[in-house]
Amino acid sequence: MEEYLELILNAKNEYPQYLYITHLLVATGARIGEVCALSMKDIDLGNKMLKIDKTLIRESSVYVVKPTTKIGESGERTIALDDFTHRMP
Repeated sequence: MEEYLELILNAKNEYPQYLYITHLLVATGARIGEVCALSMKDIDLGNKMLKIDKTLIRESSVYVVKPTTKIGESGERTIALDDFTHRMP
């Protein structure tokens, strides 16, 4: 927890553009490529849920969205968002 708080503090003070993605990674346990591949249709704010079913990968020097997670369909999941994460602006 101490390392997480230090990471968030540094992000807030020095790299504010990374604050929300850092918190989302920690709060959900999602991989960076999965978070980067999210679109608005994957976020259900009404039910506080996040659908993880794709990942962003680098393929031949180009980033593409792969239509499944790193470990395949078995890694696809829906994650409940806690109240703090749900309220983040």
